Amino acid sequence: MKTVLKAFLGVIAAVVVTIAIVVPVAVVFTNKNQVQDQRPTFQLNDYLNGNFAYTSYILKWISDTEYLHKNEEGNVIRYNVDTKTSNDLILNTTFDEVKASFYLVSADAKFALLESNYSKLWRHSFTASYSIFDLKSRVFVTNANLPQEIQYISWAPVG
Repeated sequence: MKTVLKAFLGVIAAVVVTIAIVVPVAVVFTNKNQVQDQRPTFQLNDYLNGNFAYTSYILKWISDTEYLHKNEEGNVIRYNVDTKTSNDLILNTTFDEVKASFYLVSADAKFALLESNYSKLWRHSFTASYSIFDLKSRVFVTNANLPQEIQYISWAPVG
């Protein structure tokens, strides 16, 4: 009985090994009729030689269907993913007026903080000057009375 069991297990092992070899070979040869990928390939040397570089796309979601993004021209745009439309929220000339490097839009999208005069203090702390920009009338709020050096500023979560 033991020899019959050994013979039976040997046959099953041979069938499993045969299937493990035949199935991948069949898959490889039947996929040759499919369209080959025409995209260019790259190697590690392409990256090291500077022939290939990544680009990043930094955005901030402001609702389920809209996000803010600073484009190549320096304009902050609001992009709607449902309608695939965009509009300029803050122009690059507005950034240039106060030499701003960063922006923060209020939750109701009526105002924006423009950060300028960034000065690093230690590790993660810094001071900066901020200007408030009215997005509806496209002018700076002049009666804000903000101090020249601010360490932390933020909009309220609503309104």
